[in-house]
Amino acid sequence: MNNGDTFSAAGFEVSVVGEEHHLSHPDFPPVDNIVSVVDDEVFHPGDALTILDATTLLAPVQAPWMIALDLFPYLREIRPICAWLCPDSCANSTSVLICKWWPWYLGIIRKLEPQG
Repeated sequence: MNNGDTFSAAGFEVSVVGEEHHLSHPDFPPVDNIVSVVDDEVFHPGDALTILDATTLLAPVQAPWMIALDLFPYLREIRPICAWLCPDSCANSTSVLICKWWPWYLGIIRKLEPQG
């Protein structure tokens, strides 16, 4: 997949944007990264900090390269209505609470996860 590609999957329209992983370390060049937008509504930046207007963001919070100094300005710039933390499987309970509640407390996002 490449930037600008689109396809349908399971009844959803998916657009591909972006091309490179967030810079992890200055000694290593960025690797390929696919960013996807589903039905012009749900934005999954993968392991990148791609800026895109989105109602729902799957926020890359638990990547080894992610730090709060990058995450919070990124969330402020996108200002999604809803943000899901992604991935959270490698996080301990303390870091999940920090990533969930600090952006909400600071007014960066309005809703942490969809209700219902």
